[in-house]
Amino acid sequence: PNHPFMTQKVLIIGGSSGLGRQLATLYASDSARVAVIARRGQLLTELKNQYPSILIRQADMAEPDISSIIGAIIHELGGLDTLIIAASIIHFNPDMKWQYEKE
Repeated sequence: PNHPFMTQKVLIIGGSSGLGRQLATLYASDSARVAVIARRGQLLTELKNQYPSILIRQADMAEPDISSIIGAIIHELGGLDTLIIAASIIHFNPDMKWQYEKE
């Protein structure tokens, strides 16, 4: 089968859930070398259990030494072809009323 991402080295910041996680699994399924940085350790561990080839690092982008963490990951990947930033910051406003529907 054709694997267009097979030689890619991909770093995803904010890849423990949502779009970042979906992209991590897409690239990993297509034999890319993938690393994920995210804050939520349990979700990272679950991702690693599902895709053992993914490199994971628990870190917050606000950490003072984040550039050295990113540099170490890029070194471990052997370079970098694609950087995806999927991290987000959520500010909760207690005055807003939310309704959730379950499918």
